[in-house]
Amino acid sequence: MKTKQKLLAGILMAIICLTSFSGIVRAEIADETLQSKIDASKSGEVISLDKDYTESITIGSDKNITIDLNGHNIITSEDAISNYGTLTIKGNGKVQSTKGAVVNYPNATISIDNGSYNSTGWYTIKNMGTMTINNLKYDNNVTNGASLIANGFYGNKSTDRNQVYSGKDAVLTINGGTFTNGNNSSAVIKNDDGGSLIINKGNFISETVVSSSTAAPVIMNWNKAVINGGTFESKTGSVLANGYCDAEKDVGELTINGGTFTAKNSIFALNGGASTNKGIVSIKGGTFNGEMTNLPQYDGKYYTIAVTGGTFTNTKNAPAAAEGYAVYETSDGYEVAKKATFENSLDKVTVAVNDVKDLEIKLSETSAEKYLKLVSNDTSIATVENGKVKGIKVGKTTITATLEEKNTKTIEVTVYKVDVADESKESEAVSEQVQNMVEDIISGKNVANLTENQQQAIQEAVGNGKIIETEVETNSVKEENVKEDSKKIESIISSNEKVATYYDINVVLKDAITNQEITKLTNLSDKIKITLDIPEDLPAVQEGYTRIFNVIRVHDGKAEKLTTVNNGDNTITFETDKFSTYALAYKDVANKTENNINNPNTGDSIVLFISIFAVASVGVVIITRKLNKIK
Repeated sequence: MKTKQKLLAGILMAIICLTSFSGIVRAEIADETLQSKIDASKSGEVISLDKDYTESITIGSDKNITIDLNGHNIITSEDAISNYGTLTIKGNGKVQSTKGAVVNYPNATISIDNGSYNSTGWYTIKNMGTMTINNLKYDNNVTNGASLIANGFYGNKSTDRNQVYSGKDAVLTINGGTFTNGNNSSAVIKNDDGGSLIINKGNFISETVVSSSTAAPVIMNWNKAVINGGTFESKTGSVLANGYCDAEKDVGELTINGGTFTAKNSIFALNGGASTNKGIVSIKGGTFNGEMTNLPQYDGKYYTIAVTGGTFTNTKNAPAAAEGYAVYETSDGYEVAKKATFENSLDKVTVAVNDVKDLEIKLSETSAEKYLKLVSNDTSIATVENGKVKGIKVGKTTITATLEEKNTKTIEVTVYKVDVADESKESEAVSEQVQNMVEDIISGKNVANLTENQQQAIQEAVGNGKIIETEVETNSVKEENVKEDSKKIESIISSNEKVATYYDINVVLKDAITNQEITKLTNLSDKIKITLDIPEDLPAVQEGYTRIFNVIRVHDGKAEKLTTVNNGDNTITFETDKFSTYALAYKDVANKTENNINNPNTGDSIVLFISIFAVASVGVVIITRKLNKIK
């Protein structure tokens, strides 16, 4: 019995001990902290929050981990996350502190891929190592008097969070996110001593209301900053402050390659400050909506600005361009680009009414073509669009080509009209050639087919605003009026040819209004077709004969026959490019016929007769022999 009692007592004691140990384990698990998870983590481990935490955490220099907020929060009264190692923060959730939300120390590396962050008493994000922000949201409008993000070091302080610059820059790269500072706060981002800032994308907004325009810009840069993109807006003050701090060694070097900058007042609060502080600004791109009155536009001992690109939408904020660059006016404001010059264009342009001609403007920089402005002094005479001029009515005007202020070129435009006196094909063909001649003459070119007097007459007519009318005149003339030419014609026609008619054919240019002759053309650059009526009073053609017509031209003392086509409708056509004396000649030629002709007796006929006779005789003999046998 005693044995059984002892056994039961032992079992009871064991149960009591096991129960007590289980309680201790459960208590330890229930009291497990986020810091303890971090301390126990292995390299590359992802720690996913399972609840909200109200503790500050530190990532040691030997750690390489990822914290997934997983929809939960870290809220504390101290620095929420202090990183000395390698850390990635991802997932939705909030990190909030009355001091710093995230502090990245020298030689540490951190990547913030998501989450919401704010601080009520200090910088929300402080970087002294290497930090990359891919997506971050600052979602609180606090009044803590500090910048949202601080990058770099305090040169005159040595507390733990404000470490003295050790010679290695703190590098902050921002690839996206929304950054809005609170009322009465400082800048959205302060890039301090030893800070290297690179912004590629993101939305940066300052809503701060302060008495000093330099106190709360969007970006404060005391060291080196490069902005490649993003939107930057100050709703009450300036957007940028560069190169000024308490430390005399500060040199602000700011490079802007892109982005949109909008300010209620000036874009820049300052560039450089005290006599020993320098502000160096290089603007290569970006859009600037606001004045730039606080930005010195000259190279000096302490202020340097080089503007080689960018769009400036306010008429007061177009800065001085760097050497080799120019400020071009656009419909939206001003743009800075490489300076261009006129390499080639026409000084004078002649264009027909309703025709279009290229002004042939070429610039030393093709990229500047979009800035070229072309304006017609009188759009009722000529209009201009896309580098081409169109003639509206006869007259003269000028077109002004402008690249930038004081970089202009004037082009003289003459609009003319060449019409036809009649609707004949000859006149229309001549009209096209005369139009080309006029353009060459007005442009100062020498037309080989025209004499100096002819060219001068055409130039004066166009200059006086006359409409030139073309007409091909074909006048019948008597032989005695062209005696010398008739002799040359007689010398090349055959003895049986006769001249039907002599003609004086000319191309006449007239004033379409007064019908007065301007000049006669004796040569054209291309041949035209001329059609002549065959005179009706010519002698009738004898039966058995055909009449053939030829055209003979005498020009510059030389007579020659031209190829002639009989159209079969009592007209003939030929081509010519020379105009003077012509003759229509004809001759009658006997038609060719096929008749039966009796050949005379010849020796060949006698031989043929004898051969036929011999064959016949042989036949008679054979027949006779057969008859005798029958008998």
